Amino acid sequence: MRDAQSAARARAEAEKAVLGERDAKRRREEAEMERDEAVRVAGFERARAERAEGRVRALEDALRDSEERACELESVVDGERKHREEWESGIEALAY
Repeated sequence: MRDAQSAARARAEAEKAVLGERDAKRRREEAEMERDEAVRVAGFERARAERAEGRVRALEDALRDSEERACELESVVDGERKHREEWESGIEALAY
């Protein structure tokens, strides 16, 4: 009787150990899948950040070009204003 009880307990413990091993294996596989997904997402986010940085650089370049063009146009406007003032003062001189 005692041997039968010991065998039953041993079987129950073995089954429990097998179930625990299966559960641990399942959790490890889930963790590996989560890690793989995190690596994939990190790669995607890194690529997205690099594209955004490229867009920022392009916009900064465009802004710098626009600022340079604005300075050039301001110089042209100033030159035209001086030319007009000289022309108007020449007309005033002729009128007197």
